[in-house]
Amino acid sequence: MKKSSRLLILLICLAGGFYFLMPSITWYFVYKEKDRDEAGLSGVRLKSEINTRIENGLKAFNDANAGDKELKVLKKEISRKLKEYNSVSAKKLKLASNASFNDMKNILFDMYSYNNKTEEEKNLLVEKVAKKALENYYTAEFDAKRKVKNSAIKLGLDLQGGAYAVVTLNFDHPSVEGKATTDGSFEILSVSASVVTANFQEVCCIRKRSFESFCFCFYSINIKRCTKTIYNYCN
Repeated sequence: MKKSSRLLILLICLAGGFYFLMPSITWYFVYKEKDRDEAGLSGVRLKSEINTRIENGLKAFNDANAGDKELKVLKKEISRKLKEYNSVSAKKLKLASNASFNDMKNILFDMYSYNNKTEEEKNLLVEKVAKKALENYYTAEFDAKRKVKNSAIKLGLDLQGGAYAVVTLNFDHPSVEGKATTDGSFEILSVSASVVTANFQEVCCIRKRSFESFCFCFYSINIKRCTKTIYNYCN
């Protein structure tokens, strides 16, 4: 095999490896803590965050204080609508590359024949288009972050510096207080055990009414609150 062929294969392998590792590099070395938190948003929290950003963007437009990002998003949406308009209309409109906010509004009024409308109607049109543009932008932004999170290589136990522990109960130990019930099951009145890991201590508190069904609730000294259900064995 020629040197050039080997070099080409090497470059292809390097390019493939870089493409595969790019989400992991972005997630661990480019994204900040805020970006990682946003990547984990879903459901009601995600919808609420998007609506908040849309409202802030609309307020900036109404106050004539829109930033470069908002103007760029609106310009992209108007350019898309303008392309559709020019494909079916005999009158061809053009949006300048350095168009201002007022230029964008005038293009919208021309497309929708709003030049003779009231100021309130014009403002409602601009708000409707801007809201749609911001909604599409922020939805795509959160989707992109979530995709990076799902594509990143999950670091193993040693690399993350964490530790896991399995807690089991010795029902024969004197510290377990209990009594037999009429149905033959065993009610645990009180028991506690400490679990010390590499970087934190957790206390496991257990109370429920039988061998097979009891509830684990872990309290972490680091976060000072009970974590969400880890073992959902409670009836």
